[in-house]
Amino acid sequence: ALLDGGLAPSTPAAVIVAATTPQERTVVATLATIAEEAAAAGLASPALIVVGGIVAMRAALAGQA
Repeated sequence: ALLDGGLAPSTPAAVIVAATTPQERTVVATLATIAEEAAAAGLASPALIVVGGIVAMRAALAGQA
């Protein structure tokens, strides 16, 4: 739906399961591949999905929380 709405396939995206817990797992990819990457990693609902440039800043922000 996001691609149909005009977002570029190269838009950064992340799926986060168990956010803020010791069990947190994150997959980062593009909109074009995020569904397949998350499925391949075994991520399942409930999950948080983040889309856009902020995902690309993940590495830079990692130590600032």
